[in-house]
Amino acid sequence: MNWIKVLSINLLVFIALIVATELASRVVWTVISCSRDFCDFSRLSNLGIYNDTLVDHNITITQYDPDLGYKPTPNFQKILNFNGWDKKFVSITTKGYRANGNVISATNLFNEKKILAVGDSFTFGDQVNDYETWPACLERSTGRVTINAGVFGYGTAQAVKRARIIQEVESSDTIILSILLRDDFHRDLFNFRFGLPRPAVISMKQDVKYSKVPPKNSNGSKWNPNKPNYALASIKVNSMLGKKIIDVLGIDVSGMRRNEIHLNAASIDQVIKFALTEFDRILAPNKMIVFQYSEKDMPKLSKEVSSIKRRVHSIATQFNFTIVDTFDKLRSEYMLQNHKLWHGHHTAYGNELVCKEILRTLK
Repeated sequence: MNWIKVLSINLLVFIALIVATELASRVVWTVISCSRDFCDFSRLSNLGIYNDTLVDHNITITQYDPDLGYKPTPNFQKILNFNGWDKKFVSITTKGYRANGNVISATNLFNEKKILAVGDSFTFGDQVNDYETWPACLERSTGRVTINAGVFGYGTAQAVKRARIIQEVESSDTIILSILLRDDFHRDLFNFRFGLPRPAVISMKQDVKYSKVPPKNSNGSKWNPNKPNYALASIKVNSMLGKKIIDVLGIDVSGMRRNEIHLNAASIDQVIKFALTEFDRILAPNKMIVFQYSEKDMPKLSKEVSSIKRRVHSIATQFNFTIVDTFDKLRSEYMLQNHKLWHGHHTAYGNELVCKEILRTLK
């Protein structure tokens, strides 16, 4: 019976260590929150700390698209209050673009030299109101119609594909491709990401191209979820440590957040060259690339991000694209710490800085 006693003691010690680690994680998180904006004691006062592990907040704002995987739902209007949105107003136009929310009559905007902005959530303007995005700022500052065609979660090649489709209809004078160097090229390796189907960049017999978008009814997609794992969902809701382990292992507890890199996914270098080559093929008088950064990139870029930046800059220069690098401006403001620049995504002030950097070189 000694082995039962030993096993029981080890089990109790193991459980005690898990509880202690969980409590320490919550204390550290609380201390960090106090060192920033304000003290948030929610993770010490509540057992449940994550309430959306089985909820898909993005399904109504997105619709399936056979060419792009997904895109914003036309005429969507809602105040969002999840994942850091903090009651921000989002509206999508009848054409499926993020509205700019500017109090400017359409007749007073210069329509012959339209600006088309494409990219990911940093272009779309996650976590800010319509009028607080950098495309909205460009429209106010230039008096030119500015189309915000950014889409949350997009990769660079995916954004370029959206730009090509839109340009055939809009005939914009200037196309601005915004690239979050840390993430965007990696996203183009996926044919499913967080349950959303997408056109991956693949390499087949030396031929680099877009893959076909998976069908809407694919298992594990947001439009055809699998059965949720309620046991793991409960752990994820109530434990910081458990959530971290589940996220690191990439376990989908909701049944609708399928993540899958394409079997024939291209290399990052191939994705970069392909995306910029496709961008060059779009007919437009002026093309601009904006380098975007997250708070994780401050105050010094990682070796990987620096390498990607050099590669993109080299190819963009060959194609004579105008390049706007926001790093120095964001870094200087970050070091001063007078204003908050990110809340996951850019704050309204962060978007204003990006806008001003673009205006310095915009033709």
